[in-house]
Amino acid sequence: MSRGRDVGSKARSLTREDVIEAAAELVAEVGFAGLGMRALAERCGVATMTLYRHVDTKEDLLSELADRVLAQLTLPAPGTLSWQEELTTVFRSVHDLLLEHPDIVEIVARQPVAGEAAYRGAEVVLDALRRAGIEGEAAASAFATLYTFTLGFVQQQLSMSVSGDSLDRRKGLLDRLPVDDFDNLSRLGAVFLLRHSDRHFDDGLDTIIRGLASKATQ
Repeated sequence: MSRGRDVGSKARSLTREDVIEAAAELVAEVGFAGLGMRALAERCGVATMTLYRHVDTKEDLLSELADRVLAQLTLPAPGTLSWQEELTTVFRSVHDLLLEHPDIVEIVARQPVAGEAAYRGAEVVLDALRRAGIEGEAAASAFATLYTFTLGFVQQQLSMSVSGDSLDRRKGLLDRLPVDDFDNLSRLGAVFLLRHSDRHFDDGLDTIIRGLASKATQ
């Protein structure tokens, strides 16, 4: 009987912040894949349904956790950099942060992260684009391009880091291609296969921003 009163007391005192904090602790122990509402309820000492008084869905909870990580983004101080440098700083920070926290990559890839930290970063990006003369639908498209490139590149880097497909095997396949039919690939060789380094990310990001600069001056 006392256990029932204890559970009821915990349920009454539980807050949304308590739930998010418990979820963060659970993720630190077992990763995002091990985060289930039943396990979280046990961690909080309440019934599973009690959690839904504080979070709408598991996706809502995942968004909150991802936003916590995004709060670590390096954002430039207003007015200290050119708009191009601001875009570079923000998306390099996003890139590095996602590599440091691979568990959240799947979350941000499959659902929007609706939180203050995510929106703070978006505001910096949109302001930089506005200063370049890119606004409205064009700004939304530019943001999507920069974000999708960054996220996709990180996913590729993470995939390559755990892939059992060795460079030697792929290089061997490339070397066996008929040179007359694959002249450009033959010229690049291993350089083409190693296009997932941080340097290639920087080059790609620079290419996109240069394209935006060209568009902004038209």
